Amino acid sequence: MLKEIYGEYKDKDLEILAISIDKERIEWQNAISNEQYRWINYSELKSGEGKVAADYGVWSTPRMYLLDKDKRIIAKPLTVGELIESIAPLTLAKTE
Repeated sequence: MLKEIYGEYKDKDLEILAISIDKERIEWQNAISNEQYRWINYSELKSGEGKVAADYGVWSTPRMYLLDKDKRIIAKPLTVGELIESIAPLTLAKTE
């Protein structure tokens, strides 16, 4: 479902940054390749014990944050549906 959202909104300044908490490089790279994730993918390969996971409070996946252009968290959707609800007003405001 994220691939569809990305396809729909990437030309409207939406970017996805996926931060993996995988520990094995080959498993992480295979997942990106097999699922064809075309957005930014990052991993420290330290499971949930890396700095980025600690900074953002990621202890399980998926965990989503919607950030504004200044990298401030403006929503913490728990589901893809909530993500869509959070994005919709932002894209409408851009077109008005």
